[in-house]
Amino acid sequence: MGELVTLYRNSHLGGRLPAYDGRKSLYTAGPFPFTSMTFEITLQDEEDSLGGGQGGQRYVIMLCLYLEHMQHFMLTAVILSVQGAREYLGW
Repeated sequence: MGELVTLYRNSHLGGRLPAYDGRKSLYTAGPFPFTSMTFEITLQDEEDSLGGGQGGQRYVIMLCLYLEHMQHFMLTAVILSVQGAREYLGW
């Protein structure tokens, strides 16, 4: 993920610095300028790069925005906020 950010942060990720959870989710403080995009990354093996090799492992990464997860999160946050307000006001 570090290589993805290095290569595409300013050009495709809208300048965002995402946080990766190590599994399958990526988080940002604001939206990406797309709802779905595919990236190709080639990672060089340290031994290959020291020996001048041009090989490496190629990865295809697809980033998709899942709005239903955001809607659920936002709804949960609103419900928790309302419950907190009720507790604070003693309702």
